[in-house]
Amino acid sequence: MRLHPLLAGEIRLARDFFVPPDGPLGPIRGMLSQLLRRETVWAPVPVFLIEHPVQGPVLVDTGYARDAAGGVTRTMGRASAIIFDHRPYDLDALLGRAGVRAGDVRTVVMTHLHTDHVAGRERFPGATFVADRREWLAGDRGGHGLSSGGYVTSMIRPITRRELVDYDGPRAAPLGPFEHTVDLFGDGSVTLISTPGHTPGHQSVLVRLGGGTEVLLTGDAADLRSVVDRPERTTVMSSEAQFLDSLRRLRSYVREHPQTVVIPGHDAEYWPSLAAVYGE
Repeated sequence: MRLHPLLAGEIRLARDFFVPPDGPLGPIRGMLSQLLRRETVWAPVPVFLIEHPVQGPVLVDTGYARDAAGGVTRTMGRASAIIFDHRPYDLDALLGRAGVRAGDVRTVVMTHLHTDHVAGRERFPGATFVADRREWLAGDRGGHGLSSGGYVTSMIRPITRRELVDYDGPRAAPLGPFEHTVDLFGDGSVTLISTPGHTPGHQSVLVRLGGGTEVLLTGDAADLRSVVDRPERTTVMSSEAQFLDSLRRLRSYVREHPQTVVIPGHDAEYWPSLAAVYGE
């Protein structure tokens, strides 16, 4: 098995958006910094390609839509077009370099359904999209605000080929500090981990590539590598308590497995240190 981190685009984020100031109004101040474009960086919008020996090409998240450059409002939503600046890249070309076409992908794992993760779903009409059942409910409902925003229903509701992950169901099992995980394919290669808090049904992904190599994709449970080691809240959270609890569990796992490669959600400084391909 191999895993390819793909830079599907970039999003311009304020430093206070990642980790807002202290105090009860911190997240609001973080959003204000974002609106005013204070001390911003162009942060990666990643997609991950997993070459699975049985399941074929599997994606984690979808990045931007093909027409995002000229249709940000349609694909990302009016609020996102105002709050964020976007640089979409050609995911088809990135997949092509790995010998994969969008039509080859049959499984897409969604860390969550915010626009910068789901807007590229139109590329994969034949794929089954895998997300926490709570995330599907939140995404279909839509909403606005720091605790319920980020969902564009026109991008989510048309997804009909869905797999709803039930972290309280019979397939769920604990793994180290994580109380709720699901072995997606039943072979231990891709483990889904419930890490709510950024959104109600956010999930991280642990990929075991063989030979003792494993990669932990945190999604937006940790935008920055530094907050895995020193948990801090972020600006957009459905639950601050759940968000910090998920971060602490990620930190515990990484401490117990120091050889695990950890890839955070949107870390501009960390991204260049990644390998082009992990695994054999």
